Amino acid sequence: MKMKIRMLLFVLIAGILLTAGCQQAKKPYSAPKTTPSSPTQVTESDKRIMANRFSEIAKAVPGVMKATVVVAGADAAMSNATSSSKTSTTATSKLSTTSSGKIVVMVGLTLNTQNMATAAKQQSTKNMVKQRIQSNDKRVTDVLVTTDANMVKKINDVAAGLIEGKPVLSYARSAAELGKMMKTQMK
Repeated sequence: MKMKIRMLLFVLIAGILLTAGCQQAKKPYSAPKTTPSSPTQVTESDKRIMANRFSEIAKAVPGVMKATVVVAGADAAMSNATSSSKTSTTATSKLSTTSSGKIVVMVGLTLNTQNMATAAKQQSTKNMVKQRIQSNDKRVTDVLVTTDANMVKKINDVAAGLIEGKPVLSYARSAAELGKMMKTQMK
């Protein structure tokens, strides 16, 4: 009887050791490393948040009373279409709900006329706004700043439509034309 118990105990211990020894060691879980397949995507929601932040940055510059900002993908804002029908299709096809990391910021400024009597002071203020916005976000490839009343009104119209939640594609042509006009104005 003692022999049977010893034999049973030996088989039981051997079985436990064999099953414990044959199991693979558990490794701690590590999340799979993903590498982005494309540059950082910027959604329309991100662009609205950025526009608000850039507007506050611009208003903090001395001499700026009001700032309206439109953030667009570089491809849509800088479309080089020549005819109006081509502009519409080119800009619409390039503007989507997300864009690559290249961003163009269009800023319309209303300046305090008492402090900004000379063109040199106005240009200095525009340059300061441009520099502060570019240094705030490295994804910004270009900042176009204007104080022209007509251009500021167009920027206001586009910004208001985007804030109201109107379809982004409906403003593709406006953003492309605005970017093109502001680029030529700055030359």
